[in-house]
Amino acid sequence: MSSMTSTGRGGAGNISDAAKSPRIEPSDLETPTLKTPVVTTGRGGSGNMKPNIDPVETRARQDVTP
Repeated sequence: MSSMTSTGRGGAGNISDAAKSPRIEPSDLETPTLKTPVVTTGRGGSGNMKPNIDPVETRARQDVTP
């Protein structure tokens, strides 16, 4: 019996054979460093645009919190 995997946000088109799914490597899970002069957070809007001055603050803005 083959194992199935689900990807994306749902729907039958996102169900596939797990054996054909690429293996996840630790490097795949690293958060990229934002290098643009202005970064965006949230879902959009000019209020979510901030200057990329402090790398620690910019990295914290990438975190998703409830």
